[in-house]
Amino acid sequence: MGTLRHSRRTGLKKFIGIPFEENGRAFTGADCWGLVFLFYREWFNVDLPDYRIGCVSASLISETVERESSSKTWRKVDMPEFGNVVLLSTDSKNPVLKNHIGVWVGDTRILHTTGTLGSHTVRAESHMAGLIRGFYVFVGATPRGCPTVAVKEGQAHANGK
Repeated sequence: MGTLRHSRRTGLKKFIGIPFEENGRAFTGADCWGLVFLFYREWFNVDLPDYRIGCVSASLISETVERESSSKTWRKVDMPEFGNVVLLSTDSKNPVLKNHIGVWVGDTRILHTTGTLGSHTVRAESHMAGLIRGFYVFVGATPRGCPTVAVKEGQAHANGK
């Protein structure tokens, strides 16, 4: 078990310190979904659907999260495991709004990104504890090279990228 934790920790290092970039999907810059997208591509060799939503569009993010979290692509779990997606609410005025996302990386840590710090891990029992709105497992069969999903006014469609 120690070796697995050590190899995970070593593997996670490349995901720490990625600068924040709106709609970024690379090690040179990523937003919160971009970091999850990049993590799944690199760690699990899985291309997640790519939702192109601006980070300031909190209500559109929340609508998309609600729709996708109840789809057959994602399954909610009670106890997180390594690689599960963590949904969060960072709006203290509207705590039901799910507007941020990260990855559960074990040892009660969440990998996520912010505009000021870039990508980093934080303990779930820190200030994040009250922000967690659920843990999800990706169960969709998304092949490499899947189309980008453009999201406008709460509606998703393949944009053919």
